[in-house]
Amino acid sequence: MTSGGDGTLGYKHTLETKVKMSKGHADVSGIKNPRYGKPISEETRIKLSLAAKKQFAAKSHPWLGRKHTEESNMKNRLAHLGRKRSYSSDSPSSSSSSNIGVIEE
Repeated sequence: MTSGGDGTLGYKHTLETKVKMSKGHADVSGIKNPRYGKPISEETRIKLSLAAKKQFAAKSHPWLGRKHTEESNMKNRLAHLGRKRSYSSDSPSSSSSSNIGVIEE
C-alpha cells in the first residue's frame, strides 16, 4: 500500500490475500441468487425505471453549474505531471494504425 493519498494503482495482492478475498466474497450469481427465476412485475419495472431516471437526471448532478477554480486546476495538473497515461483500445492513438493504407481524397 501507500503512505496515503496515492491510491492503490499498480498494487499487487499476494496469493494468500487473493484466496482470503475469494473465500470472503458471497457468490450469489445465477441459481444461487434468491431472485433467480422470479419475474419482475411491470409495476416494479416502472418503479426501478423512475428511480434510475431520477438518480441520473442532469438537474440532480452534483457538479452541474460548477467549475474548478484556477487553483484546483493547477493542483490537479501538478499532481498528474510525470504520470504515464494508459490508453485503452478505444483511444485515438490506437485507432491510427487502423487507418494505414486508407487514402483520403
